[in-house]
Amino acid sequence: MQTPQEERLAAVEEKLDRISGQLQTLLDAQRPFAELAAEMGPIASEVMSTSVDQLAHLEERGYFAFAREIKYLLERIVEDYHPGDLHELADNAANILDTVKAATQPSVMAALRDAVEAFEDPRRLKPLGVFGAYRKIRKDKNVQRGLAFALDLLGRVGRATARAPRMSRNGTALPSATSRPRLSPPARSSSKNGAPAKSSPPVVASSNGAPATPDLHTFVPDDEWSRELAVSRAEMLGIVELSEEHWKLVECVRLEYTKAGSTPNIRKITHISGLTTREVYTLFPKAPGLTVACIACVPKPVGCL
Repeated sequence: MQTPQEERLAAVEEKLDRISGQLQTLLDAQRPFAELAAEMGPIASEVMSTSVDQLAHLEERGYFAFAREIKYLLERIVEDYHPGDLHELADNAANILDTVKAATQPSVMAALRDAVEAFEDPRRLKPLGVFGAYRKIRKDKNVQRGLAFALDLLGRVGRATARAPRMSRNGTALPSATSRPRLSPPARSSSKNGAPAKSSPPVVASSNGAPATPDLHTFVPDDEWSRELAVSRAEMLGIVELSEEHWKLVECVRLEYTKAGSTPNIRKITHISGLTTREVYTLFPKAPGLTVACIACVPKPVGCL
């Protein structure tokens, strides 16, 4: 019969046997991972070395610098253009691609190459007088063909110009030159004390002679300009309320016109106001340069229709 001490030793031996079996099971399960790591180590090292070499090669060729410049280009597009401009570009993508396809035909590219060669070697071209040009036109068939092509091109451009409607920056069609309304002369009046009365904005006369909308592109001096006048002009343009940010931009444009003598465009507005193009479009979504000029009572910026 075993003593208590021998029973305790037997129980300990039994537990050690179970622990030993469990450790062996864990070792057996871990062995495939160890073998896989041993096999994949050299492969992973080779892949890493190849990747580093390839990235270094791309960096030497300037791919990463090019990617940084593309990022800068995208930032400028987002800041300087409105999403509506991108929508219009997408609408005209087919026409643009058709034009590029037609302009890159072999015959067109050959003609452009010949023209470039003429620019690269101008010394072989001798000046011609009137009679020399006439003699060249009369005798040289190629010159005659080129002249016929130039005249046909001018005719096509003229027809396209006549058919194309004139559009404002906000997308509305402007009247043609034949139907352009006439400006009525400003009325001359004086106040009771003999001082000249403040001039009101000129009024555009409609076709039946009735007064229509005032001319919003004339400069109003500081002694005649007021926020009430600016609010009335903003209401004519569909802007119900002007916040402090609106007023800051309007007064900034008036100050710039007073200093420089010309109305700033969008790029100049962003420079003098400290706002980004996106913020300017947020305040005035439709034609911001023209809209701010109208509310500020200064002439429209150069280039605005």
